[in-house]
Amino acid sequence: MIRKMTTSLFVLFLVGTGSISIASAISNQPFKTPDTKQSEQWKVELDEVKYDSKMSRPIKRENEMYSLKIINVGKEVYDVEFETYRDEPNTKTKFGLSLQEQRKDVFKEGMNVHFANFPIHVKAKTFEVEVSWHDKPVNIKNGREFKQTFTFTRPND
Repeated sequence: MIRKMTTSLFVLFLVGTGSISIASAISNQPFKTPDTKQSEQWKVELDEVKYDSKMSRPIKRENEMYSLKIINVGKEVYDVEFETYRDEPNTKTKFGLSLQEQRKDVFKEGMNVHFANFPIHVKAKTFEVEVSWHDKPVNIKNGREFKQTFTFTRPND
């Protein structure tokens, strides 16, 4: 009798932990790719990585790899800066990713910047791309600074 109870409890334990593992896998769905966000000035494309032999690979249960392309679809702008952030679990703080780039000259229509392979933590629910720029060269008075943020979110569980 005790043997049957022990066996039953063990089987229930295995089934329970299997269900928990499946639930955790579902809650960490990758960001939808390809996904595009666009404004009058910028087009931001989040996509899968096209690996070559020199690229780093994702670390299982730690991060996922993505490709990011930012294209100027509007008028020419100046002194463009690109920054990326992800949410930090259990806080309102955003965690800055190492994808930062500056273009300190003219950035014409059709020009782009491409990050071929970058990691995002598996627990991140949102990923933000922040683009800031000036409408005129900085050395000319009256140039205004602008900023847009593009947010990608994981699919709901």
